[in-house]
Amino acid sequence: MSEIPLAEKQNETTSIQGTIGRITYQHPETHYTVARLDEDGGPGTTIVGTLFPVAEGEEIKVTGTWKRHPRYGLQFQVDHWEKIDPATIEGIEKYLGSGLIKGIGPRYAKRLVAAFGLDTLKILSEQPLRVLEVDGIGEVRAHRILQAWQEQRGMQDVMVFLQGHGVGASLALRIYRVFGTDTITQVRENPYALAQQVHGIGFLLADRLANQIGIRGDFPLRVQAGVLHVLREMADRGHCYAQLASLKRNAAALLNIEEDPVDAAAARLAARGELVMQEGAADSDAQVYLQELYHAERRVASALQNLLATPSRLQQEQIVGRRNSARGVIDLVSPELFAPSAVILDEDQMRATEQALREKVLVITGGPGTGKTTLLTALLSILRRAKANFVLAAPTGRAAKRMAESAGEEATTIHRLLEYNPREGGFQRSEDNPLRVDFVIVDETSMVDLPLMDHLLRAVDPHSHLILVGDVDQLPSVGPGSVLRDLIDSGVVPKVVFRRIFRQDRESLIVVNAHRILQSQSLWLGKEGGSSDFAFLARESEDE
Repeated sequence: MSEIPLAEKQNETTSIQGTIGRITYQHPETHYTVARLDEDGGPGTTIVGTLFPVAEGEEIKVTGTWKRHPRYGLQFQVDHWEKIDPATIEGIEKYLGSGLIKGIGPRYAKRLVAAFGLDTLKILSEQPLRVLEVDGIGEVRAHRILQAWQEQRGMQDVMVFLQGHGVGASLALRIYRVFGTDTITQVRENPYALAQQVHGIGFLLADRLANQIGIRGDFPLRVQAGVLHVLREMADRGHCYAQLASLKRNAAALLNIEEDPVDAAAARLAARGELVMQEGAADSDAQVYLQELYHAERRVASALQNLLATPSRLQQEQIVGRRNSARGVIDLVSPELFAPSAVILDEDQMRATEQALREKVLVITGGPGTGKTTLLTALLSILRRAKANFVLAAPTGRAAKRMAESAGEEATTIHRLLEYNPREGGFQRSEDNPLRVDFVIVDETSMVDLPLMDHLLRAVDPHSHLILVGDVDQLPSVGPGSVLRDLIDSGVVPKVVFRRIFRQDRESLIVVNAHRILQSQSLWLGKEGGSSDFAFLARESEDE
């Protein structure tokens, strides 16, 4: 084993060279490998990392750092590696007979080395047809050997090229799986394609690689990739589009170039349909969308209009009889739902319940403690009596669990409701396989982003009712779009807004102060000496 490093040097990058003595473990997909590297005169070193393609008997040089595993002790963590062609007859024979090259086993490895000696590897690369001189190798086997040899050497060349430009072995393998032996050509022509087609590689890594191979700063493909990167970064922060002036400024700063090339790149991307520009009052006011978000936004608007215009499959008499007044709704609610806590619906809740039964699409919103859950409980009671079928969903598992507990019904995540399966191509529920239910009820809608709402609406049958419950002042969506707020502000989708805090929540200072903050009022800390669920901790400085 190499000299055991001092503790303070265990994180320093170093290189060691030796022969793969034994492969203890290799993951079939990631190729994470645990192996013993035998060095001259030493007992061997345990090396770990992404090592592919390697076989026992190969000589390699690894670069990385020493790490001490809490269970397995001292190991060498490989960041980069390269093969060293064996320099002895025994090494060449062992390498060719390792099984790494299809068509050559131990028997044919022995014959090849007997025929060509130390020149065997050179002949395979430079004069491959000479393998036909070897006893027992005909045209069919020769073709198989040479194809496997070229693939193996091609992969080795790719790994050496990528690792030589600072790409780790794991990412290098991922890149090779996408582009194969064309990887080097692809990287030289357009390294930014890696960011679009290889998972785990973003613009910044692709740009670093481009810089290392000498691509100039205003190279058109670089500028286009930078524009798309800025828009995707903005989407990750919740924005569906960027103002053209802002996009040009941010992209130019990212790329360290003038704004004119950015303007030209955006125009080219728009012409190709990769982004969409919506004209504004001035050119700088144009709204620039990633094409997928632009079309998602249009589909959501169209689907909502279609839902509002399509008659329900349920007749109103089936649900509320012939009662036209909001007060008639309360007679349909199971009394036992509210008897234990003596909760009853007030006038606003009764009107909202009647509206939820009547409207094809309804948004129910309000702050904490304003009665949204009580309304939902009453609504489900009526739907059960009417034998209407419904589904309950929320954007997260935790929200779905809370919804199920409060409603007394099964609730699921939106992804599970839509039968999300990445191996089958994404969401299995869509306009071609819609949800055949009377009511789709979604809670915590403020957390639903634009792409998810797009998929949900594509799966809702036009004859179904859609009820969206949420508080715009609570957690927003992580992804792009403020869907709930936009629906409320649109004036197109019917809505119910609750503002009154109910009796059971008035004693909670958390609820009270949440509303006071939204109304720009000072906090109420409660009566002195009284118990409270709210505490105010003052800071003497911003650093605390």
